[in-house]
Amino acid sequence: MLADEPTAALDSPRVAIVGQLLADLAHKHNKAIVVVTHDVRLEQFADRKFTLLDGQLKEGAPKYAA
Repeated sequence: MLADEPTAALDSPRVAIVGQLLADLAHKHNKAIVVVTHDVRLEQFADRKFTLLDGQLKEGAPKYAA
């Protein structure tokens, strides 16, 4: 699934609902969900994070790194 700015214009409680819903769906079905966003409030729901900075794609560390 690709979600483009799924939390645009949402308040923080609704961002949390959407973030948890997306995370639950991904884990339940063992599928990837790619979220493109400027909303840093969604970061807490991600297993992995990639950042586009000055045209360069940077990978963040997995959330649950061993």
